[in-house]
Amino acid sequence: MLDNIIKNTYNINKIDTDTKNKIHKLRYNVFHKQLKWDVPVINEQEIDEYDDLDPVFVTAKDNSGELIGCLRILKTTNKYMLKDTFPQLLKDQAAPESKSILEISRFATQKSEHLFDPNEKRYVTYSVLQQAYLHAIEQGVEEYVMVTTCAIERYLRILGVPTSRLGDGLSMDIGGVNSVAIKMNVNDEFKRAVFSIH
Repeated sequence: MLDNIIKNTYNINKIDTDTKNKIHKLRYNVFHKQLKWDVPVINEQEIDEYDDLDPVFVTAKDNSGELIGCLRILKTTNKYMLKDTFPQLLKDQAAPESKSILEISRFATQKSEHLFDPNEKRYVTYSVLQQAYLHAIEQGVEEYVMVTTCAIERYLRILGVPTSRLGDGLSMDIGGVNSVAIKMNVNDEFKRAVFSIH
């Protein structure tokens, strides 16, 4: 199954227009249409202010070229979502600001029209996290932080990804969604989790 998924990592200034549009369309489908989140939408594309801050995009496409997964990586030395949009999740803890810590946001997957496998979502998740791991190693990054739902946090743990909560460790209702801030150490445990097919 993983052989049918094409993985890529793009700097914002090197991404082609078609892939960029597909990322924003996928995010629109997942966050606006499916989850009903209050996110900025332009012409059926979900685009926010952080997309202008030199992000890195990770993508997963099926063998027909259809985008089926993506995430965005932001530097914590600039503005980023945990620090500047959801600081309440940190409680009294200082927001991370380090070249060795990056933020994952806008993590989204959708079902392919060409891959027929009950484990597809898991494989797509593995694929984008594999690319995130490789990017971190290449850049000397030691940790990712992420604002996510409790459901996604549980899913990451099921996959074996090492996570721990920031702030006081308690979840918080944000826009009707039970949310947490987590960190993921980029270590051997992370590598084993995302490169081992369970």
